[in-house]
Amino acid sequence: MSRLKAEIKDLADSAGLSAREFACTVLGAVVGEHRAAFFQIGDGAIVVSNRAEPDDYGWVFWPQHGEFANQTNFVTQDNALDVFEFELEDRCIDEIAVFTDGIERLVLDLQDKTAHAPFFRTLFGWLVKTDPATADAEIPNSQVIKQYLASKPVNDRTDDDKTLVLASRRQTPNKTLANADTEQSASSAI
Repeated sequence: MSRLKAEIKDLADSAGLSAREFACTVLGAVVGEHRAAFFQIGDGAIVVSNRAEPDDYGWVFWPQHGEFANQTNFVTQDNALDVFEFELEDRCIDEIAVFTDGIERLVLDLQDKTAHAPFFRTLFGWLVKTDPATADAEIPNSQVIKQYLASKPVNDRTDDDKTLVLASRRQTPNKTLANADTEQSASSAI
């Protein structure tokens, strides 16, 4: 955390600005075969599913919101270490979605504090059917997500920043063992 804050301060200094001008939230994950580490400061969220419960989507950390609307925690604030959340999980994470606060109201049930499973089932269902090598395609996966997030139905429900990163190690049921090694995962981000 201190290294990230130092790098932000150096960037701000070189631009002749205060570090506060570079205030940002941070969400991250390091996912291995049988263990995953997650961290977060601020709003947005990380939603995952695991091999034992493939249709169950749960959040790792609930978004950090303040007393008032649009209030959250930032990496650059003095007490960043006090609000820093970290979790190490000894389980296989098969799917992960990391997103900013702009789509929280679309994908989280704020009253029940749950992830909206149909949203994630639909997106991950689409993702595992795509070819990871579609970067050369006419419309890469990231463009499909970008178009969706910029669509009128989504924009009618939010005017905030909308960033979504998806990754899956799941395979479609019809893939054969012969091509499983080369097509194990797909990911997309925007």
